[in-house]
Amino acid sequence: MTETTDIIKALKWWNADRFKSLQRKLTTAKSTIQKEALSAHFRPFLSNEEIQTLQEASHILGAVKGKIEHAKEIKAREEKARNLRLAGYKRQRQALLAEAFPKPETAEDARPILVWILALTLHHERISRGYFYERKYIASDIERTFDRKNVTTVLASAVSWWREITEFLEENMWHYDEAPDPSRIDVIKSHFDKSWRDEVSSNSGTEPLLERFDTEMAIAQSESVHRL
Repeated sequence: MTETTDIIKALKWWNADRFKSLQRKLTTAKSTIQKEALSAHFRPFLSNEEIQTLQEASHILGAVKGKIEHAKEIKAREEKARNLRLAGYKRQRQALLAEAFPKPETAEDARPILVWILALTLHHERISRGYFYERKYIASDIERTFDRKNVTTVLASAVSWWREITEFLEENMWHYDEAPDPSRIDVIKSHFDKSWRDEVSSNSGTEPLLERFDTEMAIAQSESVHRL
């Protein structure tokens, strides 16, 4: 099939599944003509001209089906290559974030992660105007974490916050169809070090949450020492 400009443009608007569906319909149409319309039992109802027209139609459908099959193969190869490329970009983004924001491993890792997620509640719109984890949910997390009747641990809450941070950054800091630029992480970490961290401790919306966490952590540690 010669890939003219019009065909190349058309290929952009179709995917392999749509070509496959069309190929199946053309196969059905060709089979219907051959096995039913041109069957020995139905031919008496047709003139010679009609029989010839149906035979030509069947031939055309077969030729078109071949072109559609070729187009489907082209799109399938393109889509496979694109999916592999996008999956590679995603792995690169996740690797960069895993290095910049290691997954919490102990309860002591919780506070730095809490400061980060609170900082992003203040500044996430500098990265994306999309949804980010709301402060009311962080307050609920802290409440559950230190509820003596609850089994939620400090580490579990830290991992949850870490996941919210890394998923938000992974989805919004880079375009999904481009290789991630590592310098963007350096920029956001620089903002955090220079001002965002301090703002968490002074902002009226985030300071009480951080203080509540610190107070509850001190109580929990005191109770642990007392039991010893």
